[in-house]
Amino acid sequence: MPASHRRPFRPFRPTLLALSLLAALALAGPPAAAELPRRAFLGLQVAPAPSAEAAVPEGAAPAEAPPAGVVVAGVVAGSSAAAAGVPVGARVVSVAGHAVATPQEFVQVVGSLAAGDRLALVLEVDGERIERDVRLAPMPRESSAEWEVVYGEVEEGGKRFRTLLTHPRGEGPFPTVFMVQGLGCFSVDDPQGQGLWVDLLADLSRAGYATVRVDKPGTGDSEGGPCRDVDFRRELAVYRAALTAAAGWSPVDPERLFLFGHSMGGIMAPLLAQPATAGEASPLRGAVVYGTGFGSWTAYSLENLTRQGRMAGEDAAEIRRWQADEELLLARLYVDDRPLEEILAETPRLGEAWPNPPYMYAGKHYRYFQQVADLNLPQEWKTAGIPVLAAWGTSDFVASGWEHEWLAEAANAWRPGSGTYAPIPEADHWLRRAASFGASAVQGPFGGEYHPGLAERMIAWMDGLAKPAR
Repeated sequence: MPASHRRPFRPFRPTLLALSLLAALALAGPPAAAELPRRAFLGLQVAPAPSAEAAVPEGAAPAEAPPAGVVVAGVVAGSSAAAAGVPVGARVVSVAGHAVATPQEFVQVVGSLAAGDRLALVLEVDGERIERDVRLAPMPRESSAEWEVVYGEVEEGGKRFRTLLTHPRGEGPFPTVFMVQGLGCFSVDDPQGQGLWVDLLADLSRAGYATVRVDKPGTGDSEGGPCRDVDFRRELAVYRAALTAAAGWSPVDPERLFLFGHSMGGIMAPLLAQPATAGEASPLRGAVVYGTGFGSWTAYSLENLTRQGRMAGEDAAEIRRWQADEELLLARLYVDDRPLEEILAETPRLGEAWPNPPYMYAGKHYRYFQQVADLNLPQEWKTAGIPVLAAWGTSDFVASGWEHEWLAEAANAWRPGSGTYAPIPEADHWLRRAASFGASAVQGPFGGEYHPGLAERMIAWMDGLAKPAR
């Protein structure tokens, strides 16, 4: 689910998810030796350079402001960037001969490189340009002393996608959680243990659950990119192929196969829960969704814009102006099904909020969101007909609590006892502890400490579901 795209809300935008990318940018199936080439391990964390407006001292001329672009926010110890002596705080002038203006552009360039390649970095430090020739080492693999980690791959549409299976030591079969991530072109293969799911995966593993992840097209080791151009249906097909494959892996108990959908993953959840053939049972015992949506994507987009405008203390009249522009754009984009570039050319003022067409939230192509807007999510959940735990952190300003409550209410109307609403006090969208919407916005996706509340609720709920009759 996206944070608002309006300028005052830049600190909340989903592009922050890309900032933790080790810009060494995987994933696919199990019990066979992985054949996909390993991605490169650059090991840079990048962030947007301070905006010119924010950086100009009072009374200074705009020309004195530092240029916008990308800066090095961190260098991972033991990485290729560390070996090459890339300094933290440097502004990135060019990567492999390409000028980059945003973290997404940086990730896109680096994501095309493989282990063994050489990467030319031109940087600027205190007004002086320096160059670094980086030899890219392969990304290390995840490992654990507590549970097994198995790399594999799955094929869909003639492309291969990296999968990761983790499971308690022993043969199993184990109850299993199939993980579906949200927006953003970042890998869920996380050897450095810095991603959003690290602690959640550890809690599930220690509770005796296996987990399955798959990298989206064009992320990590997965083929099929570039990620930003992959639409919703294509991404969904990759998840479906991985879910089908996972049900046949020996450590996985197909009778106790659950899905966890985070953010946009929760929107995919009811589609993945439906059987491939009418009349068959769902492949899932149940689904847990967190920080997601249930009703209209258009209505959600407008509500999110309004909520975050109020958070930022914007004038109500200005927010209403934004609402009017958003209503106009979304009607043309989702109702009339028109290209974003055409809409912005026709009404230039709408381009203030969308400076990089045809890309929108989290740098994804507008077609992705047109396909999301076409969904009747209540009907998809009704068709799926499985138990659902709809969890929402009370400090999650990116999603709406009432939509989770509505999902549980609707599930119970269709199938009594199948829906559970679970508010998680002081948890934010990124599974971090935060006292309020504002506190979550200030600390960002990777600030603050992990909140175990979601793991506790979902483990108790999954443990409480008896095996279905087959």
